[in-house]
Parts: sequence; C-alpha cells; structure tokens
Amino acid sequence: MRSRRRQYEARSRLKELREGERRLQTALKAGSLGSWVLDVGAMVLRASASSKSHFGRGAEDDFTYEMLREAVHPEDRARMGEAVARTLQTGDDYVIEYRNVWPDGSVHWVDVRARVRKNDAGEVSQLVGVSSDITTRKQYELERERLLSELARERAALSELTATLEERVRERTTELMSEVAARERAQEQLLQSQKMESIGQLTGGVAHDFNNLLMAVMGNLDLLRKRYPDDPRAQRLIGGAMEGLSAAPR
Repeated sequence: MRSRRRQYEARSRLKELREGERRLQTALKAGSLGSWVLDVGAMVLRASASSKSHFGRGAEDDFTYEMLREAVHPEDRARMGEAVARTLQTGDDYVIEYRNVWPDGSVHWVDVRARVRKNDAGEVSQLVGVSSDITTRKQYELERERLLSELARERAALSELTATLEERVRERTTELMSEVAARERAQEQLLQSQKMESIGQLTGGVAHDFNNLLMAVMGNLDLLRKRYPDDPRAQRLIGGAMEGLSAAPR
C-alpha cells in the first residue's frame, strides 16, 4: 500500500512538473522569449532553440558560453562580462541589454535576464534566465535619440540665430538713430541758414528803400537851398540837415 501511494505521488508530481513546463513554454513562446541555463562550475551553457535564434543560430547548432561571449559586440563584451561577474559575486539578478553579431555579420540587440540558483552549501551553482530580441525596439529608441539630438542642435542653432538677429537689430537701430539725429542737425542748420538769408534779404531791401528816401529828401533840401540863396539862416539849417543825411548809414 505504501509503495503504491509513493508511485501515485511520484506520477502526480511528474504530471505537475510537465504541466508547469508546458505553461512555461507557452509563456516563453507568447513573449518571444528564449530560455537558458548556465552551470557556473564549468561555465556550461544550455540554450533553447528560441534563445539560440536570438544570436543567429539554428536549433541544432552548437552554442557554448564561449561562443556566446564571442558573439557579443566587441564594444559591449567587457560590460557583459562585468555584469555576469557581479551577479555571481552578489547573487543579484542579472539584467542587461547588449548587441550581438550574427554569423552573417548583422548586428542585433538582446535583452538578457537571469536569477541565481544556489546549491545546498549556499553557493551559486546556476544562472537560470531568458533572452529576447529587442532589435526593433532599440532601432526605434536610437532613431528617437537621433531625432531628439538633431532637434536640440536645431534649437541651439535657432537660438544662436535669434540672438545674432537681435544684436543686428540693435546695431541697425543705433545706426538709424544716429542717421536720424545727423539729418535733424543738418536740417536745423539748413533752416537756420535759410532764416539768416531771409533776414539778410529783408535787411537789404529795407536799406535800399531807406536810401531811396534819403536821396529824395536830400534832393528836396538841395532845391530849398537853391531857392533861398540869400537867407543865411535857411542856408545854415538846410546845410546842417544835408550833412546829417550824408552821415547816415546806407
């Protein structure tokens, strides 16, 4: 009876494990995930067909840990190695994104995540994780970063151009104000000159008219002097008047 119970429990446990494995595989396929296990002692890698495909390998191709390291892009290889070492040392989750080079030379991005599994002695014995191809997402992200960078450069150039234009406007405004002031001064000088010319013309006309009057008066005085030649008093008055007129400015 006890033996049969144990067999029943073993079959039930095996069924649960198979069902769990089936659900896991369904989840991995739904999320386009590949699974992998790294035995830390000998650094032996076991990867699923989906995980191999993320590195450009076929389901039946060999894919060792050394081959994985060689597939990592040279610029990302040191960072990947440091992340693995840190996880093995601290027991923290392994989470990283890096580029890998496929056998055909094309470059792809992968997201790799894993947790440590420890043995009875509490030592890290395995890394159990998943991988996913994130090339399309990374391409969008890189394109977005490129566009944002280009936009930032254009904004900086526009800001610089705006500052330059503002400076040019200030300089031109100063120049125009100087030109306007110079023109106003020239116009004021011209008006003053025209005023002086008008005054000169008016003064000349008055002097001319005044001279004509003086000539008429002197002519009449001369006639009076000739009319009264025997009157000493009249001659004296007329002579004084003519001398005064002769001394008047003309």
